[in-house]
Amino acid sequence: MVKELLKAKKLLESSAGTLAVVNGERNFVSHERGIKPLLGLLRNDPELIKGAYIADKVTGRASAWLLVAGNVGMLYTDVLSRHAAKVLEDSGIPFEYGSMTDGIVNRRGDGPCPMESATEGCASTEEAIAAIEKKLEALRAGTGEQ
Repeated sequence: MVKELLKAKKLLESSAGTLAVVNGERNFVSHERGIKPLLGLLRNDPELIKGAYIADKVTGRASAWLLVAGNVGMLYTDVLSRHAAKVLEDSGIPFEYGSMTDGIVNRRGDGPCPMESATEGCASTEEAIAAIEKKLEALRAGTGEQ
C-alpha cells in the first residue's frame, strides 16, 4: 500500500471516522455518513481532494463518481460496490478495498442505497452529480425513498 494511502487508512481507523483525506500536509476527517462529506469537499474545498489519498468506510457508485469529479489520487475503502469499482477502473483511479459487494444497501437495510440507485446508468461526472443533486432534493422534500 502506498505510504500516503496507508496514512489515510490509519487516520480513518484511529479517528473512528467515515472518511479521511491526506493531501500533502493537509489532513481531513469526517464523521458524517453517506456521500455528504465527499459532496461537501467537492463543493467547498475541491483542492483538498484533488490528487488526495482517500480512505472511506463504504464506497458505492455515487461516491465513486464524486471521487472521479474530485480527481482524487487513490482510494482505500473498507467496502466497495462492484458498480463503484467499474466507475473507478474506467476513470483510471487506483483503489484498494477490504471487501466487495454487489451493491450498497440503504440505512434501513431493506433495499438499495438511494444514491447508488440514482446514479445507475450515468455515463459522466456531470450526469452523476445532477442525479445525486436531484435525489438529495427529493429526499429533503420527503418524496424520495431512503
